[in-house]
Amino acid sequence: MKLAVLTTHTIQYQAPVFRELAKQADLELKVFFGCDQGVKPVEDPNFKTIFRWDCDLLSGYNYEFFSNKPLLNICGFPGVPLAIKAVRKIKDYKPDVILCFSYTPIFIAVSTILLSNLGFIIFLRAETTDVALDRFWLKSLLRKYVL
Repeated sequence: MKLAVLTTHTIQYQAPVFRELAKQADLELKVFFGCDQGVKPVEDPNFKTIFRWDCDLLSGYNYEFFSNKPLLNICGFPGVPLAIKAVRKIKDYKPDVILCFSYTPIFIAVSTILLSNLGFIIFLRAETTDVALDRFWLKSLLRKYVL
């Protein structure tokens, strides 16, 4: 089985999961990152400090980056061309299943919608809750429909 993982950027606690998946004899894994934030130093807008993870994030599994710009640069409308690039690369990989590690930012949302429309099986793993925020009723309705 071929598994494609689509995620925004490198995150320290995901790397061990990807390594373990890559060890599975009956699974071919490739992780597609929207950008390389976390691997190289970049300013975190929330903490107003430059950081990068101080651990190995990339060994032990196959991966590809779509952009070398910070995460903020793949949010909003700049994420749409990146999503089209992601869809093309993932489609060329020909996975049996795609695991998406979120449904935002726009880069991920557009990629997921396009891949779904192409007939790919998509699993979603998101770190969010529906009860954390009060949303406008129309946004809540649309969100429930899409998810």
